[in-house]
Amino acid sequence: MPLDEQKLALVADLLNVSYLIAPQLYPSGSEQRDIKFNVYQLEGHTLQKNTLLTSDFNQANWQQSVSSFTERFSQQLQLSTEVKALQVDPQPAGELFIVKSFLQKGEFEKAQTSLSQFLAKHPNSGLGWLLQGELLLATQQFFDAENAYNQALKFAEDKTYTAKFASARLNDLAGKAEQAQADYAALVKAFPYDVELKIALAEFYFLTEQHQKMEALLLEVVNLDPYHPDAWFMLGRAAFLQGQYQKAVDEYFVKALVTAKKSKNAYQEGEALNAFGVVYNQLGEIDLAFDYYRQALAIRENIDDIAGMATTMGNLSSLHLAKAQYTEAERYLQQSISLYEQLGDQEGLSHTFNELGVLEEEQALYQKALEYYQQGLDIRMTLGNQMLQAESMNNIGFMYFMLLNKKHALVYWRQAEQLYQGIQYPLGIIHVRQNLWQIELAQGNWRNAYHLFNNTLADAKQLNSTFEQWVSRSYLSKLTFLQGSFANSITELSAIYEQAKLLQDIRAMSEFGLWLVDWSYQLGDITGAASTIASLKQDIADKGNREYVSRLAFYSELITGEMITQQQMSEPMSKDHSQGAIYIAKLIYAAREALRQQQDISAHLAALGNVDFTLYQYAYLEYLELLAVQQFMQQQWPDFQATLKQADILLRKMGGYWRSFQFDRLRVQFAYHNEQAPSSLKAKLNSELNTLLANLPKDRKAEFLNYQSYFQLDDSLQDLAGYE
Repeated sequence: MPLDEQKLALVADLLNVSYLIAPQLYPSGSEQRDIKFNVYQLEGHTLQKNTLLTSDFNQANWQQSVSSFTERFSQQLQLSTEVKALQVDPQPAGELFIVKSFLQKGEFEKAQTSLSQFLAKHPNSGLGWLLQGELLLATQQFFDAENAYNQALKFAEDKTYTAKFASARLNDLAGKAEQAQADYAALVKAFPYDVELKIALAEFYFLTEQHQKMEALLLEVVNLDPYHPDAWFMLGRAAFLQGQYQKAVDEYFVKALVTAKKSKNAYQEGEALNAFGVVYNQLGEIDLAFDYYRQALAIRENIDDIAGMATTMGNLSSLHLAKAQYTEAERYLQQSISLYEQLGDQEGLSHTFNELGVLEEEQALYQKALEYYQQGLDIRMTLGNQMLQAESMNNIGFMYFMLLNKKHALVYWRQAEQLYQGIQYPLGIIHVRQNLWQIELAQGNWRNAYHLFNNTLADAKQLNSTFEQWVSRSYLSKLTFLQGSFANSITELSAIYEQAKLLQDIRAMSEFGLWLVDWSYQLGDITGAASTIASLKQDIADKGNREYVSRLAFYSELITGEMITQQQMSEPMSKDHSQGAIYIAKLIYAAREALRQQQDISAHLAALGNVDFTLYQYAYLEYLELLAVQQFMQQQWPDFQATLKQADILLRKMGGYWRSFQFDRLRVQFAYHNEQAPSSLKAKLNSELNTLLANLPKDRKAEFLNYQSYFQLDDSLQDLAGYE
């Protein structure tokens, strides 16, 4: 039983072919048969039937019939790919020029009104239906656009501009990238001075992430038409996606804005202003970004550009989020959800879910953020946009990291990295790698982390991307601090902190400010810690998220001498990376203070013994330090030596940690206990202490040594360092 056209279309789609050949034998006399060769061509999801040959069929010489068909079919294929075979459509009616004008200006309702009137009078106009498809595509009504292109293909003359363009669009909408690109390229070659065809191919390059080809083609457009309403804007987008932010603003978007103003095209003016906001936000110019977004939103609201309004509202939400203005951020996001639902825009909805995830993440509500990110990814997987998929996967990976699920974090981050590499998006690659290096750092692989953060810093500098440079510089300064270069690391982080304050980036101010507080405490500079807390307190109280509020409260408690209670020690650690870090730090600081008061720390060590230190390796060394002190004081020598061995293994992997002198101090005392001469050990310890002291101001050295002397032995750090 022969297949019907619907099943034939399905077979062609499954085989990913454009043509199906269906020979058919049928009787033409009492003892004669003819053969008919039907050729089905798949355009998008629509099957076009063409009987290419009908001839007598001779069983003994059947090859002759097949050979004749093969020759004709080869000729047809050659014609279909031969650009010279494409012909210009008959001169379009004047009404269609009006429709094109409205379409270019973004006046879609006026365009539809004029086009509906035209199609009512000319229902068989292929060019009219082609424009109907373009209008529906511009308003993201993809299913209706596909139907319109099918009508265009139905009524257009064969091998014309309209027929080939409709075929390109249908293949594009069906996700047949190779066929669509071949169709667009054939049109551009056949009509080299038609800028709209070049624009269509550039849009295809944008959707398929071929940004360099997109830019090169658009430069041809502006050479032909220096005032083209779309080309300059699209050039800016191509430059931005290649990480060339200053070029996008200075060379392309500024010309897009000038062109829009000259032509009084409010739709494109709003588009250009919004683009300025995007670039300035990326460059860290937050006030300028706010200004351009607000100008764009005012214009888009005035012309009832629903899609544009939703986009700019999402952008404004991101800026409010950076300033910890959560209510304003959520208001814009909720408004944009209703607008995207009104449009039926799944990509816009996925973006909004992603931003809602960011909103929850900023408030340290990681499980809720994970759910929003997952909703966004579910939509994006159906859309097939690899850049958006990579963004969602990177975000989901970070949520799993914050929820202490390293395995899932790595799975999502590796997938995101591969996608970003595939589409050659350098900023996305930096984001993923900075996250991956955080795991390296957390696991104590500090040598790897150093090289990798150094590489991402170089990449961020090349892109002139402020925030990404901050992240890499701050983590490099953290590494140098952990290895004992106090002066350089504090100077570098303080400079980043001041830059964040100037830009009023609350998240960066809070993160880097709290690092400075922590470092001051570790070095015994309680006055410096209190001073930084005072400068942070109001901003974190007013705008900080739950994580920053908790961390600030912890350090404030240290100043007042409040320590973790026995009841809190018995509570399980939170499944949240940040809250877990606070819990561990509370136990460690309380244990040191107890030792300073010559009190027992068995309860503290028992609580720390239940902690999974996989993503807290530097804290694990501090725990081993406390454990070794307890074992030394209780003369548990086999356990003491085993603990020192564990610490040595971890220190070798890390490549150095400034607190390692405490283990050597214990080794010196252990040598005395064993009645051995510890001269070489004492020399090493003296060198370690003096290297650390050289990285401190003169008035901080005694304070540092006093603060590190939290347990009492038959020695003195001042004497061991030779410090008076």
